[in-house]
Amino acid sequence: MNALTKSATKPVSIICVYNNPQVLQGCLQRSVDALIAEAPQTELIAVDNTAHAFASAGAALNHGAGLAAHDYLVFAHQDVYLHSLTALEQAAGLLAEHPEIGILGAVGITHDGRVIGRMRDRVELLGESLSEPTDIDSLDEVMFMIPRAVLDREPLAERPELAWHAYAVEYGLRVRAQGLRAAAIDLPHTHNSLTINLDRLDVAHRAVGSQYPQLLPVRTTCGVIRPAQRKVPGAQLLRPHRWRYTWLRESMKTRPARAAIGEVPFVLADIRLDIDEVLAQVHPMTIINYAGERGFADQAAGPTELNRIDRAVTVQSVDAEGLRAAVAGRPRDESVLLTNLELAELESVAALLSPADTIVGFHGQLWILLGPATTAVPAHWYERRARPLGARHPLRRN
Repeated sequence: MNALTKSATKPVSIICVYNNPQVLQGCLQRSVDALIAEAPQTELIAVDNTAHAFASAGAALNHGAGLAAHDYLVFAHQDVYLHSLTALEQAAGLLAEHPEIGILGAVGITHDGRVIGRMRDRVELLGESLSEPTDIDSLDEVMFMIPRAVLDREPLAERPELAWHAYAVEYGLRVRAQGLRAAAIDLPHTHNSLTINLDRLDVAHRAVGSQYPQLLPVRTTCGVIRPAQRKVPGAQLLRPHRWRYTWLRESMKTRPARAAIGEVPFVLADIRLDIDEVLAQVHPMTIINYAGERGFADQAAGPTELNRIDRAVTVQSVDAEGLRAAVAGRPRDESVLLTNLELAELESVAALLSPADTIVGFHGQLWILLGPATTAVPAHWYERRARPLGARHPLRRN
């Protein structure tokens, strides 16, 4: 029994600032509506910022917190799809039992780079699933929880330098500086993010670093905030060539996988960032995450339908048996993406793969693209950095 299931439940208020009503309705609102029977006291407070009434996330979320009926406040992005409201109420109960925790998030990162909190990020499962709240360096803004008693004393930062970035990072450092804990635990969700907004992220990180120099360096999910450093002569000249180190390392690491698949084309690419370019040309698609021994929250519930750039996708997590069945039983005219694979999983389905409609890729973990989608790949997959060193069967142009 883990810390969440041992805790008594407390009702929560979910607060979200949105600028796209369709995304809100298709993700966060739809998941709350589907799950409300398990936690009928849960409320969703959606703060409309389509007209840019609020200049920062902190200002909008503080406004929403002022409207909340409950003592435990969950702040979530509009593109979050929840898989359990009970887990949120159990996390609130955990906070009631542990007043030393000032902020509890769904996704955090430790000082040594471990991602804490199991989630589906776009099309892949990420993060460690731990049964106890784990202290972290910083929390991601995707979803986090603060007791009202703490927020009343310390509202979210509304500083213009932070705007829409790093407000959870700043809050975690603030409560840590006051002797409270910033921690992460599993709050099951899918982050159906369509973009990576890095605009003025560097400004936000510098603002956080200048405010908490005694806590630096701080690792975040978007990089490390370090003390200001003197520029090294020649660093700019080397920057365009840094990809070569990663390319060589990944080329060596993937040699056993490339040997296992024979003539099937292989690329080095981050499918999380490239999936929408594929979907723009070929859809619908079934996305299957191999959940391994840790599992994932939606494994028993079955497939979930989501939209990405108005393209229909079905996402599902499976065990080893389900993975093999998905490859063996798929119709040839159906596009399928398999993710979160290691060498053993690739070897278990290798005999079922055809070079004619299969691409295998790697970015941290292995993935497999099957069916018509293999004819609609991004142009940069043909570039040198996407072709492993020594690859005998490069991606063929269609």
